Amino acid sequence: DAWLADQAPGVWEETERVRAYLRVLRQFVPKPYRGRVDLLVPEARLGLRTDLGWLRVARSVVVHSVPGQHLTAITRHGPAVAERVRDCLRRC
Repeated sequence: DAWLADQAPGVWEETERVRAYLRVLRQFVPKPYRGRVDLLVPEARLGLRTDLGWLRVARSVVVHSVPGQHLTAITRHGPAVAERVRDCLRRC
């Protein structure tokens, strides 16, 4: 999406691989999910639609804020994100 492209210049350059990915993404139709989704959302994106569309599929969505942006959440803030994942898994 355009937001992600702005966050990571050069990563989403128009290549055949990116075009193929976008074609698959547009064709994918998720099935309803009766369980709970724990969604990790970078702080930089929290002002946008918080559930990122998952409520259209899942019965319950719990949003967890993680530091950084889409890519920096895992490249610069990995330990904090890992701790949030551990917390989610403990609640399963």
